[in-house]
Amino acid sequence: PRPPALHNASLSDLVALLEHPNGWHRDTASRLLFERADRKAVPGLERLARRSRSELGRMHALWALEGLGSLSDEVLARGLGDPSPVVREQAIRLAELHRVDGGLSSKLWSGLAPLAHDPNLDVRRQLAWTLSLVNNRGKAPVLRELLLSSEAGQGLIPPALNALGEEAVPLLEELLTPGGPVATNANALPALMGLTRMISTRHRPPEVEALAARLAGLEPSTTSVTLLGEMASGLHRAGGRLMPHRDDPGPELSRHYSKAVELAERGGGDPAAIEAQVAALRLLGFMPFAIGGGRIAAALEATRPARVQRAALEALTTVQVPEAAGAVLNRWEKVDRGLRSDLLTWLLRRRPWTESLLDALDRGGVARTELSAEHVQRLRASTDPLIESRVGTLFGPPRAGSRQEVVNQFLPALALASDAGRGRKVYEQRCAGCHRVAGAGRAIGPDFESVRSMGKEKLLTNILDPNREVAPAYLAYNAETRSGDSVTGLLLAEGAEAVTLRTTDGLEVKLSRSQIKTLSPSGISLMPEGLEQGMSPQELADLLEFISSGR
Repeated sequence: PRPPALHNASLSDLVALLEHPNGWHRDTASRLLFERADRKAVPGLERLARRSRSELGRMHALWALEGLGSLSDEVLARGLGDPSPVVREQAIRLAELHRVDGGLSSKLWSGLAPLAHDPNLDVRRQLAWTLSLVNNRGKAPVLRELLLSSEAGQGLIPPALNALGEEAVPLLEELLTPGGPVATNANALPALMGLTRMISTRHRPPEVEALAARLAGLEPSTTSVTLLGEMASGLHRAGGRLMPHRDDPGPELSRHYSKAVELAERGGGDPAAIEAQVAALRLLGFMPFAIGGGRIAAALEATRPARVQRAALEALTTVQVPEAAGAVLNRWEKVDRGLRSDLLTWLLRRRPWTESLLDALDRGGVARTELSAEHVQRLRASTDPLIESRVGTLFGPPRAGSRQEVVNQFLPALALASDAGRGRKVYEQRCAGCHRVAGAGRAIGPDFESVRSMGKEKLLTNILDPNREVAPAYLAYNAETRSGDSVTGLLLAEGAEAVTLRTTDGLEVKLSRSQIKTLSPSGISLMPEGLEQGMSPQELADLLEFISSGR
């Protein structure tokens, strides 16, 4: 049936329709009330906001009153205390529009502040975001309650930290008071981590110095190691250092470094032990390599929990010294095989590490077959004559001929009988590192769900000749830093202060503009050529069937 013509409806009828069970009726009535701008509807809307049995009706009544410029603080305050979380959440949003010089009236503030204890997480999450716009006195205690709640980790910490502003340092001091929340409240650590990260990243020297002294003065523990790791990471992102003189931590920090070494060496597979190792490895990445390097390399071994191995890899991304490559390569046989591809990518970031990798390839410590086509392509792209010569000796000259010849060579695969089950195995071996499908794999290149409808011939061409058509979102960028790092990845974000690249190992690398020496598009896809090497036409046919069928 055709929808009713509401444009001739009376004001009272439009108000009544705000609690209609059909969404079209409610939305249309809201629009018409706004367009008519007739304040004669106000009494009816206020009655609806107070008495409607429909939570959606009460919510629409509040917004309709606001649209007419007639939503009083009294009615809005009642909305903040409404039995329905849907209405309370929307009333919080409406309160943002009732600020005067950044603050709320005492009536609205007295209705807003108690919502820090609201049983509904969405209500508290909206409260946290709204408080970033409100400057009422007494805001800090409300944010403290949100940060220390048991559900703070479910989306409350970022908006609450954003709302704290200049209150961040006093709150951190309060939380670190001996015998205070950090000792008695299990929820205090995530809040402290967020506060430490926030203060470190904004990098105001007086705040940073006070924070460093406060953390260094703590008793060495998993908590102190965790917070110092957060501080070191935040300072690193801001272009600073936890230790201005990297090789001299001083007596206070040395106590915590010793604790980090102890936690990293202690091992263990229970959740608490794993978290302690992860925290220790994060801090070890910012310690003098002579102290922490061996422990980081040991954490890469296959006998360690997967989360610990990944933390060790992330710790290596902060290391710059030449001897780091040797520490990893000397343990290569013990390193988990699932981590080796990412480590090879890491080794290609700096020239001295690349030379160490080539040495390992020469003596057989690393098998040439462990390098993917993408790794070999990056090696061949080196402009260093010595590296270019060594790569040519190890892998031979680049294959001659155009990519179209390769495509033509594999076109018969389109006529072969194929099996999606076998194709999944090819995907797991060759594609899962960069492409997701049905929730599996990494989201670096296009999700296979988005290319399934291309047809097998188009897919074959894109796989074998990835540079024929490159979407801007998948163009590889090369960044060289002033410290000698080389990072290749997709350009995720580019701003006046920093650039973020996503590398083929799935890491997001944020570089401040002051760190970058050069940044330029490579002109080619992040997906390498040569993926057909070692692949039979039958394997390609099976892979195409898997991608096309989605099974």
